[in-house]
Amino acid sequence: MAAAFADLGFAGTYLIYDLQPMILMQRYWLRYSGIPAHLGPDLPRSREAVLGQLVLESSLSSILRHRLDMGQLPQSLFIGTYSLTESDLATREQVRPLMRSFGVILLAFLEAFDSFDNVAYLRALGRWLRSSHQVLVWHKGHDHWYFLAVRFEVGQVHCDAAVNCGNDTLHRTLRFNSSYRLVEKAGCAPGAAVADVPPSPGLDETTSSIEHPSGLTFRMSILEPGGPEDDSDKIGRIRRGTWEAAEDPHIQRILDSDPNCSYPVFVDGGAAFGYYSLLAAQKHPCREVQAFNPHPMFAYAMRLNLEDNARAHRIDPSRVCINRLVPLR
Repeated sequence: MAAAFADLGFAGTYLIYDLQPMILMQRYWLRYSGIPAHLGPDLPRSREAVLGQLVLESSLSSILRHRLDMGQLPQSLFIGTYSLTESDLATREQVRPLMRSFGVILLAFLEAFDSFDNVAYLRALGRWLRSSHQVLVWHKGHDHWYFLAVRFEVGQVHCDAAVNCGNDTLHRTLRFNSSYRLVEKAGCAPGAAVADVPPSPGLDETTSSIEHPSGLTFRMSILEPGGPEDDSDKIGRIRRGTWEAAEDPHIQRILDSDPNCSYPVFVDGGAAFGYYSLLAAQKHPCREVQAFNPHPMFAYAMRLNLEDNARAHRIDPSRVCINRLVPLR
């Protein structure tokens, strides 16, 4: 792997953590191939000493104390092609606290190794990461799998057939907050906003709306104070333009990072009344929006919100699709 990165022209810092016999063998073959490689103990104990170097360490504590620049981890890649998922649990748990800080995590794994259930382990890891990362798991062939996690602020995960990632190769149970299977299975053409969204009791054309700072409007019907839950705060949050304090910055960074729609689809897998879906449709009209609302009332509320904003020419309805249900095969 280190040699492949060198061939690709990578000039940054490359740290390898492995058992002592393995790093000696790796150093031999790297140097034999003309790639400079250094054993950690041969270098001064400082982060500056390893900048731009390929360094092999057998001591995790040395890496943590003397090698890692924690401020650079959100721009760094963590690779564990079988190494992590073939390690004992104690070793995995030594490494795991660092992983959430990395911008990109790529693991290759077998579902079981030496009686260890990697699916159960990665299910727990994916759930732990999904508040900060998009997580995607797919089959790479011959019973081998990839686990990819990307921090929200780094960019969107893209499922590409070039790496065997598609609807038929996604892992059957390791599915977190990635929505690519929804796009491919939906069968919902843009503009088909009423495909399976029937009217809902209590919502009609006469209900009043709340105005968002962007100019979009949202029906108050599902946000009225005085019901089982007092939603006064939700109304205020829409008017202020901050729906979910923890999630909004990530969503905005994702949208702002791709103004030319190189990622052509925005998927909202639990769209409720369409807050983020309609913002995405307004932000970049070049992007198709696919929204799914399992609850009939929310689905119909989003339909009304879509129609309201389309009539006012705030969004292009031909680029938006709403389905109440996601057909699964």
